[in-house]
Amino acid sequence: MSAAGPEGFPKPCVDGLFAEISAAGLLGDAHRCAREYAVSTDAVLSMRRERPDCLARFAFWAFLHFECKWSYPRIARYWRCDHTTVMGGVKTFLCMRREREGLQHVG
Repeated sequence: MSAAGPEGFPKPCVDGLFAEISAAGLLGDAHRCAREYAVSTDAVLSMRRERPDCLARFAFWAFLHFECKWSYPRIARYWRCDHTTVMGGVKTFLCMRREREGLQHVG
């Protein structure tokens, strides 16, 4: 099995990413996203493809982009993926949030 992730990028090292996010003072926010989707913080910091893991990671990426004003390329460097992967994840998160909010306002 190859150590390379999608598009030839190396897979993120959860321990290294954990240290970087912690040093940036954002570990509490990663924990919050993990709790919201009932996954581990490791899942938020990984590139796992299971749905709850992805959604928690997408929520964290959206937080980093909109609240912390991180660029998509900066987020992508942390996860060692392409910035368009991050853009797609944030778009998925926003669409799902809009759907969820729309359903809450019905009847």
